[in-house]
Amino acid sequence: MDRAVFYCGQAEFDDFFRDHAADHHGRYLTRVYTAIATLERLQGNGIGKVLMLHAFTQTLRVAEYAGVHALTLEAIDEEKAATYKRWVLNGSSRASC
Repeated sequence: MDRAVFYCGQAEFDDFFRDHAADHHGRYLTRVYTAIATLERLQGNGIGKVLMLHAFTQTLRVAEYAGVHALTLEAIDEEKAATYKRWVLNGSSRASC
């Protein structure tokens, strides 16, 4: 993927993805599921929700074999925080650590 053209509309995500994600991934500092920051033109279709749940599931699978220190989800703003809470309250997130 050409990281230079990635744009989700959130400068912090865009900058991190373009400038740091590959380096962090390559040095085993983090595993970055950047697709959670969905391309702007694809937002609003439920893609982010599916990808977030996939990231949680994959993390739990890894934890079974190699251990995981932490899984974090930080909302970029209050609107996203409300969205994440709504997903969990609606029973969409069944994963637990």
